[in-house]
Amino acid sequence: MKKLFVLTLVLVMGLSSFAFAADNEASAVQTGDGNAAHITQEGDSQYAEIIQTGDENLAVVTQAGGGNEAVVAQGGDSQEAFVTQDADDSSARSIQAGEDNLLVVTQIGEGHSSGIVQSGESNVAIVDQDGDGEAAVVGQVGDNNEAYVEQDGLSDEAHIQQRGSGNLADISQTGFGFLFRGFNDADIWQEGDDNSAFIRQFDTGLLFSGFNTAAISQVGRGNWADISQTSLGLLGRGFNSADIDQEGDEHEASVTQQGLGNESFVVQRVAMNLAEILQMGLGNTSGVYQYSGYALASVVQDGNLNSATVTQGDHPDASGPMNAWVSQDGNSNLATVIQNRGFSAAWITQTGRGNEAFQVQDNETGYGHAWGEIEQDGSGNYAFQSQTAGGGLDAYVYQSGRDNRSYQTQTNSYQAGVVPSIATTTQIGDANEGYIVQTGQNALATIAQTGNNNLATINQ
Repeated sequence: MKKLFVLTLVLVMGLSSFAFAADNEASAVQTGDGNAAHITQEGDSQYAEIIQTGDENLAVVTQAGGGNEAVVAQGGDSQEAFVTQDADDSSARSIQAGEDNLLVVTQIGEGHSSGIVQSGESNVAIVDQDGDGEAAVVGQVGDNNEAYVEQDGLSDEAHIQQRGSGNLADISQTGFGFLFRGFNDADIWQEGDDNSAFIRQFDTGLLFSGFNTAAISQVGRGNWADISQTSLGLLGRGFNSADIDQEGDEHEASVTQQGLGNESFVVQRVAMNLAEILQMGLGNTSGVYQYSGYALASVVQDGNLNSATVTQGDHPDASGPMNAWVSQDGNSNLATVIQNRGFSAAWITQTGRGNEAFQVQDNETGYGHAWGEIEQDGSGNYAFQSQTAGGGLDAYVYQSGRDNRSYQTQTNSYQAGVVPSIATTTQIGDANEGYIVQTGQNALATIAQTGNNNLATINQ
């Protein structure tokens, strides 16, 4: 995974070893037919070198200020490279090999650095940096790859690595600064064909903001990933972290975070998984693991200190579809959904404070289905459901009030049954408790309690 990145650094750093810290120096070496090179420098201690081999290549370097350095080397035919630097301590290194590749680097500010390596045909890489202390590295191998990096702010850093053909990566980082708008980091790695990844980070500052980190890694083909993190500051924004790791083909993952100290990660395997995470507030944590095909997961959290974990089909032979979405609104909520092998569907909705909900559905045999639903409205509620399928199973829990507790477990025989076991618990009031335990098929249990301090137990 890191070999291309290391190669990129070695090549772009190696090209800059010819620089001199003296007066301005420019050199152009061309081999082939129809090549054009332009170098314009204004200032002191600047260095520029263009090396072109092949036919009909074009390279233009324009530098203004002091201490700038630009090196362009092109091999092949019909390559185009444009480098424009207007700042202090800027540096740009570029390599292109193949045909019809295009790179554009524009840097305005101070302390910039850029390195681009392209190999193949019809690759496009564009880096635009405006700010302080920014660095960007782009490496592409294959054909028809596109990479864009745009950074505006201070202390930003971006890495894009693509291998294969038809990949698209886009990184945009902006910031204002002023009282703790800080260091952002973005990294995209794609291997295979026709992958797309997008990272956006927006910061303002003004007492906390920034310090967001994002990483996307995709291996396979036809994958899509998007990370969006925004911060405005005003005593508490930023420090968000998002990580998406996908292996296989045709996965889709989206992470959107706004607030302070949020963390989310998505891991998907096999093929055709879909995950979406939306977090707003303070200290939210969410994770989605999917290891089978056709699995869907959606997590929406709004509030403080929420935590959500979704795990679906973590076996190599797992087969879907599986569905799970978790929606939490309030404080200190916790929701966990774990589903294994076979059709399962679970959604948890919580509104209030201090709610907890767990759903575990284990369909190891692959027979029938399991479906569970937990909905809680109030404070201090607790609901737990466990189902083992063999011919069906449905379980529902509805609670409204304060300090309610519910526990349901169902075990259906490992036979081809057509009539599911159904367990339903509905509680309205305070401090109510309900327990349902069922084993076998064709079982039905219902608990409905209205009032306070009620206790109901059913065992079949």
